[in-house]
Amino acid sequence: MPKINLSSKGAIHKLKATGKQYVVWDEKETGFGIRVGEKIIEGLGRPNLTWFIMALPPGAKTKRRITIGRYGEQWTPTKARHKAAEWKTQIRNGADPAAKQKLAAETPTVIDAFEVWLEHRPRQPILPTIAKYRRYIKNLGQLERRRLDQIDRYDIAKAFRLITAWRGPAAANKSIKLLNALYIFFADDYQLTNPVADWLKKGGKKHTEERKKLHPEGVSFVLPRWRKAFDDVVTDPLVMDALLWGFYSGIRVGEIIRLKFSDFELERGSYKITVNKNDIEGGKEWSLPLNHQLADILARRFDKRVDGNPY
Repeated sequence: MPKINLSSKGAIHKLKATGKQYVVWDEKETGFGIRVGEKIIEGLGRPNLTWFIMALPPGAKTKRRITIGRYGEQWTPTKARHKAAEWKTQIRNGADPAAKQKLAAETPTVIDAFEVWLEHRPRQPILPTIAKYRRYIKNLGQLERRRLDQIDRYDIAKAFRLITAWRGPAAANKSIKLLNALYIFFADDYQLTNPVADWLKKGGKKHTEERKKLHPEGVSFVLPRWRKAFDDVVTDPLVMDALLWGFYSGIRVGEIIRLKFSDFELERGSYKITVNKNDIEGGKEWSLPLNHQLADILARRFDKRVDGNPY
């Protein structure tokens, strides 16, 4: 079988179709070659050219041909040569690049991964939350249709900048957090490297997050009216205390319901909440201040606590 310099595009373009497939080997690197198709492909003006290596994968008894990809923009001579060297190193270290290549082909796209992730949530989110998650995925633009193994930290950095400019800092944070959750969920199944974690490790930074607050000018107008509405309508003391807790703290209903007496650190004047597990953060803890209004509510609830009930 002929040998040529497979780093030379000129030499590669001289390869002719002969009516049957044949193989040309690289004159420098053993086991690195290109397969030439049997006929001229209309529109290309040349036969199909496919890069491959001939190697002995772990567990195999004979050498076999492992396809890298077709010659072209995706697989230039330089890229194909680098991939050949990478795969040979993997084989020497006991890995099978063909198996990895097959696994990569089965790796889901971001949008498909999201649907599976959503289906396997501990509890199904409510419809508005699902709609919000879909917006976060849509914010990722072209990454939405890309396979998880085809995204790197540079893609993450670019997407984060674009979403920040287009949708704002909060949307950028949430979209990248959701993408990170997908990688964590699928990492073991598809032997994935997490590009979000890599981006953060290499200096990428999400925007500083703050819980929503009322504008100071709105406090004096809105809060008194809310409190009057509570007093006019609510008759159950337990419901009133729950409403007042949200009124004075700004935390969510689910976070109020899950509060336990053990969550409070009175000496430090604080308490902790855990973000709903259906949220992207998946159980992240926050430490919040215990102001005097909340302390009064806590004292009332403690006086009326039921033995054996931690809430």
